Amino acid sequence: MSEALIRRIQELEADLKKLKSQLKERSEAGDDPSPNEHTDCRPDPNTSSSKKGKKAGKERPFDFSAHPWRHVALRLAYLGWSYQGFAVQENTDNTVEARVFEALLKTRLIQDRQSSNYHRCGRTDKGVSAFSQVITIDLRSTQFCGGPGVTVPEHVDVSAKNKATGSELPYVKMLNRVLPQDIRILDWAPVAEGFSARFDCQSRTYRYYFPRGSLDVTLMADAAKRYEGTHDFRNLCKMDVGNGVLQFERTILSASVKPVQPQHINCTDQYDLFIFEIKGLAFLYHQVRCMMALLLLIGQKLEAPEIINQLLDVQSNPRKPQYSMAVDYPLVLYDCHFEGLSWKQENEEVSHVLSALQQHWTQSAVKTHVLHGMIQGLEAIGGVSSNHCWLVEGSKQRNYRPLLERPCCESLESRINHFVKRGRLEREEGENGGVSHVYEMFLVGLTGGIASGKSAVSSMLRELGCPIIDADVVARKVVEPHTPAYSRIVYHFGPEILLENGEIDRQKLGQLIFANEEKRKLLNSITHPEIHKAMLKEILFYFLRGYRYVVLDVPLLFETRRLTRFLNHTVVVYCDPATQLLRLMQRDGLTQEQAEQRVAAQMPLNEKRGLANHVIENSGSREDTHRQVLRLHTKLEDSMDFLLTHRPDAERGRKTISVPASVNAPGREGWRNLSLNINGV
Repeated sequence: MSEALIRRIQELEADLKKLKSQLKERSEAGDDPSPNEHTDCRPDPNTSSSKKGKKAGKERPFDFSAHPWRHVALRLAYLGWSYQGFAVQENTDNTVEARVFEALLKTRLIQDRQSSNYHRCGRTDKGVSAFSQVITIDLRSTQFCGGPGVTVPEHVDVSAKNKATGSELPYVKMLNRVLPQDIRILDWAPVAEGFSARFDCQSRTYRYYFPRGSLDVTLMADAAKRYEGTHDFRNLCKMDVGNGVLQFERTILSASVKPVQPQHINCTDQYDLFIFEIKGLAFLYHQVRCMMALLLLIGQKLEAPEIINQLLDVQSNPRKPQYSMAVDYPLVLYDCHFEGLSWKQENEEVSHVLSALQQHWTQSAVKTHVLHGMIQGLEAIGGVSSNHCWLVEGSKQRNYRPLLERPCCESLESRINHFVKRGRLEREEGENGGVSHVYEMFLVGLTGGIASGKSAVSSMLRELGCPIIDADVVARKVVEPHTPAYSRIVYHFGPEILLENGEIDRQKLGQLIFANEEKRKLLNSITHPEIHKAMLKEILFYFLRGYRYVVLDVPLLFETRRLTRFLNHTVVVYCDPATQLLRLMQRDGLTQEQAEQRVAAQMPLNEKRGLANHVIENSGSREDTHRQVLRLHTKLEDSMDFLLTHRPDAERGRKTISVPASVNAPGREGWRNLSLNINGV
């Protein structure tokens, strides 16, 4: 090597050492290099890469408001054996739903769970799997030009985006790349904004897998047909008045027992697998597992098929005999049927999901045959197989006792009478002189102050399945062009408050009323009666769908006091004044003076706090608020207020919406003998 080359290398090494020394000094001093400074040195291999450096720095927050969102249905399959159920739970995060939302957040398809307009078709219990669970949710979209289920933010300039309607985001691929292998998204479908996986499902199909063993599957198949039709299934489910289920009629469209492999129908191999498949409009808690337990007893010839008819005859057998359910792991939610949906498959992803399931099958099939080989080996040396059915919970009874000779659970009538004796349930004289019980839907008021976080709490409750009537949403509808309230507002406030498209400029109107007490009272006198009428219509809508309670999201709940006498519970979302002011300034871009003026226009939060039954403290983290909302939700779900008709304030004109308990909570199956009792006006 020439001396000149050696000398040049030494110079470069000295320069590099000097540059490293300068960078180290700046780093220790906490200074960042000027954006105009450039160096030609390579990164030290012993230091973190530039990519890692970017990650270590503060990432720019993702702007969800710059993107359209789309209401979609997602169909997913999961193996539920290692999960504590589908739906999220307060005491564990080991649920399928928790994993799904982790994936949705990681892929930035949603901003947060609370604002995602989420509904599930149904919840499956611990250990239960699904091949066709369906959820509906609002996801981030690329469709700036609109489309089915697409909403484009009003402030987004579509022309500036210069976006042609192209392919949508690959939802299935994005989610499956971050979900566990035992949870897979199958396909998706665009749906209308009001479409709900919970309420728009036409039917649900369950499958329960079991080996032939020593069971008489022909007898079981005959018995299964007895489930078909509309029956009262109180003796074939978990009956719990405390959870508000007082009506147990359900319609079963089909029920059958058949071999997994049709060619094995005439075989007698005890290891052949069979399916109990049942299709219905809706199901009660643990209903399928109780139905399967009866079939297993019939298959063992411990009970006759007629036991099903006897237990469905609630006049002759009003109380459920004590018996164990079938175990959970063979049960699968196989299909949720919806009309008119156009499911969009991604062929590559279908192959990926198929490969994942084949991998699971390979492992399970090999283990199955390893066990089968061991069983055959023991049988070959004289071992005798047990006839015990391993699919029923609990230990085997030494001497079987027929179901109708067993002790019975408390009857529905007895449970209701328990609450009557305590004065918590009203008796009414029926048309023929008999006594009927009255079911009442109760109302919950949710309020707060401006920027206190009420909307976030409302979204959390909606995500938990609570029916929410948002007074702000209703208020926007009642002032749409050509409505009576719209005409009166324009008459009193002038056309200056209108946008170019003829709609009311809410920001301009807000500036007028927050600065003028008389104008604010005038606006309230115009809008509040219309809002209350529209809210009553929505309350009746939820009542007819069988809800036990409805949450009314009303910002001025305590200011107007028009609704408070009808509420069983009132909830205030509170935050400290400094936090409230800061949030308002940041959210609406207001000066401190403007923000203080808007806060002063409402009743102080401390005063509202003293008027409420429940307080959600929202000055801290979102996680802390969510924990409080979960506790509130549990209280509402466990509440017996839907049975409370003898209240101290009932005589003061409380409006109640009630119906005979015999027709309670029918969902979409229709009401019989509907009665609305509106007491006082």
